[in-house]
Amino acid sequence: MKINLKFKTQDLRFENGFTLIELLAVLVILVSVGSMVVLIMVNSFRGTTTSGINNKIRDDGDFTVNRISRDIQFAQAFVGVKTNEQDEFDKNVCGSLMETTPTPLAKYKYIKILNEDREEITYACKPDSQGALSLRRENSAGSSILIDESQLRIKGEECYFTCSQNFLTDPPTVGISFTLEDNNGSASIQFKTSVTMRNVNK
Repeated sequence: MKINLKFKTQDLRFENGFTLIELLAVLVILVSVGSMVVLIMVNSFRGTTTSGINNKIRDDGDFTVNRISRDIQFAQAFVGVKTNEQDEFDKNVCGSLMETTPTPLAKYKYIKILNEDREEITYACKPDSQGALSLRRENSAGSSILIDESQLRIKGEECYFTCSQNFLTDPPTVGISFTLEDNNGSASIQFKTSVTMRNVNK
């Protein structure tokens, strides 16, 4: 009887469950797997957010470039460019790309044209009330901001126009350059193009 009782006691101990070490090992594995799952989900969310921000920047930037380019391309007259708001517009400052040793083109913050309807249009990279650059379209009706500033902004001082002509009789070619970033500064895209005025000096 004693021998049988001893074997029954051993069987009960064997079937009692996991040891503390086994439980700790399982817990470590569960924590590791859980951490990996959370990390994957966080990275996926960040990737989705970054993609959405980049799409917003690209859409606004492309729209702005296309709008400015179209006005300049079909402009009836080139009034001029200038660096400071108090300066006069000058149309005789376009640099030449035909020089033996071409110098870098000057960068201007303002450009004025006469559009298809002979209306004066000014595009300006000018500071707002807080000193941050804002890309604007100005005409007789007033001034409008071209960028959705509730989510985006011009990055630093990266907004300007250039002007070039191979010969004085050629129509001016205007360069447009600006960099957009989200208001948190987590993503930015540069937009840069040049467009030749079709109807000027023709």
